[in-house]
Amino acid sequence: MKISYEHSSRSATRRPLRTLPRPLIASLGIGALVMALVGAGPRSSADATTLNSSMNLVSQSNWVGSQQGFSISLSVTAPVPSNDLVLRVALYPRLLSRYAFEHSPFQSAPTEVLNNISVSPLNTAGTTVALGSTVQFRVITADGLTGGPKSARALHIDCLSSTCNGNYPLMVTLVNRRTQQQLTSLATTLTYIGQIGSTQRLDVAVALPLDLSGVSSASSDLGVSGANTIDAIVRAVLSYPTTPISLGIYGRVLAGLEQAANANGPDSPAAHDAIGVLARLIKRTQTTEFLREPYAPIDLNALVRGPGGATAMREYASQISSSANLTAEVLHTTFDPSPYLSTVALEPESVQIARALGACALALPTPNVSLDNKTPGTQPPFVISGARSACPSGQTVAAPVDPGLSTIASLASNGAQLAAHQLLADLAQTYFENPNSTTTRGAIVAPTTWSESPDFVRTLLDGLRVNPILRSVTLGSYFHGIASGPGPHLSEGSFAGINGISAVSSDDLAHAYAALRTVTLLTPTDYTLVTRLADAIFNGESLGLTEHQRTGFFQTPDLAISTIASSLHLSGTAHVTLTASTGKIPITLHYTGPVLPVHVDLRISSSKIDFPKSEARQSLALSSRDTNKVLTVSTRTSGLYTFDLELVVPHEQTVLFGPVTFTITSTAASGVAIALSAGALGVLFLWWSRSILRHRREKISKGAAQTGETGPAAT
Repeated sequence: MKISYEHSSRSATRRPLRTLPRPLIASLGIGALVMALVGAGPRSSADATTLNSSMNLVSQSNWVGSQQGFSISLSVTAPVPSNDLVLRVALYPRLLSRYAFEHSPFQSAPTEVLNNISVSPLNTAGTTVALGSTVQFRVITADGLTGGPKSARALHIDCLSSTCNGNYPLMVTLVNRRTQQQLTSLATTLTYIGQIGSTQRLDVAVALPLDLSGVSSASSDLGVSGANTIDAIVRAVLSYPTTPISLGIYGRVLAGLEQAANANGPDSPAAHDAIGVLARLIKRTQTTEFLREPYAPIDLNALVRGPGGATAMREYASQISSSANLTAEVLHTTFDPSPYLSTVALEPESVQIARALGACALALPTPNVSLDNKTPGTQPPFVISGARSACPSGQTVAAPVDPGLSTIASLASNGAQLAAHQLLADLAQTYFENPNSTTTRGAIVAPTTWSESPDFVRTLLDGLRVNPILRSVTLGSYFHGIASGPGPHLSEGSFAGINGISAVSSDDLAHAYAALRTVTLLTPTDYTLVTRLADAIFNGESLGLTEHQRTGFFQTPDLAISTIASSLHLSGTAHVTLTASTGKIPITLHYTGPVLPVHVDLRISSSKIDFPKSEARQSLALSSRDTNKVLTVSTRTSGLYTFDLELVVPHEQTVLFGPVTFTITSTAASGVAIALSAGALGVLFLWWSRSILRHRREKISKGAAQTGETGPAAT
């Protein structure tokens, strides 16, 4: 086994239009080539008429056998009366290779053309709108009639009786028989399966991801329409109880179902029904396999190129854990970690992460595997060499996902039934590549994106239900029969990596989680909000996102913080006059946001005003729209003072609101001033007392002197 190294980029992952199956392209509106190949009739200038016509496949025979004819049902819309509409059917030579099937099915001239096939009973004279029509054919080989009603039109296939098995391109053209104008065309395939002997059937493992495209735009945004779609798809699977299939349910789909059921209660029957039907489907363990998917289709390569292995491992494990919790909560079950399906080529470190989390069987895109000039559907699985894993056998087995088959399945939105029949025909062509094989061979079909269509699932399972050359298996069963070590059917090789430019910014991811922690501090009891924001980060790690989209998901926690911050308001006077050294200032905090309660810290700062320690920074729980608070402040002296008030994130310095500046005018005398005044009065009193005493002593002395002078004279 050789393993190839391929370089890829975002744009390189897109399949060029020229590589799409031509029958499908023709059915999607490439009319010019079709008209040239089928044969052009007289054309008018009514191009607008052609644009207003359509023809869609409703159903057709899965294959034609020795006792069967070919039936095709169409839905026709045209701006002309139905009695003027006829069909032209052209059958082309048998395709000899899968390359011809996918690239040039109409290269040769048709072997038979049937004209003027009636579309419907001639009962309308006006414009034809959505008219149904079923046409049956007798398919005739070189040996004669093979089946079908005798009244049906004969359709000869150009082959010898021993070489008729194969695909025959079929072109159906809607024609206005009055003007011979070709209105629209549809290309499909007639698959003929006669005698097949004892050859080994082709194992077909179909793995369909249930991840509605609308979910990726917002966390758990499923809605009634999405719930109806999931319900219809699962019911389609249930209607074919013996046909194996693998389904991948991402956690965000289960979250969406749960949210839809809880939000609307009894008024959401679709969500309740979808959950109930999924629970019933889980019990079908023999034919239905549920792949363990992360919360979102994570881009492991982008995480490896950005934050690196440790972070990538942690993020992937977190996504798996989140999805597992939802699976247990919603469906009351668990899913095995193996097999692991990747719709994009992985780098070696990404594979190691998957292996470390229990994936023992890997379904990988072909850029990871050298096909050795073999068709993708016949490439056997191989053992990844290198370090031994924790798997029971000690080895990890890998197999390629067929890119062509997956591309057809991805185009179900362009006609669900037609896409399903083209997929069945392509699988048959893979079998016809080596019809005499007696060894086990298989193909894995895993569309990267698809329009989740119940009709596609129903048509595909019906075509695989009883098929003489195709055998439907689950992805796990596909790997189950492989030997645990290298042997005659299992080669060994090294895993190939790819080079890419898509990467998750480690700074953006770290900032997103820091913001999420901030939201958790603000709303510690709002588990719904915190979970939704964590899911948004998971969605930001998804495949196929542009840098702008990825950044948008990572900024979702920041937006939640901004919403909370912008909802905070303050009322009360910002100018206060105090007549005492200590006073109280009443304020009211208003919160107008959707989340309650919100936890914040109120922080006050000033260089001249004293606050009690409990007042300088205090925790508040805003449990109502209005929260009243009284602030206690103290001034040292009379005068003009200011202080700032802010609302910050608890235990952090992040400011949510403010600062708001308060002004205080104090007219109260302080204790120091009183002491100084008292001291001055004491000094004054002492001086006054001493002055009075001195004055009295002087007066007494003066009086005594006068008495002494007059006393002796009298004697």
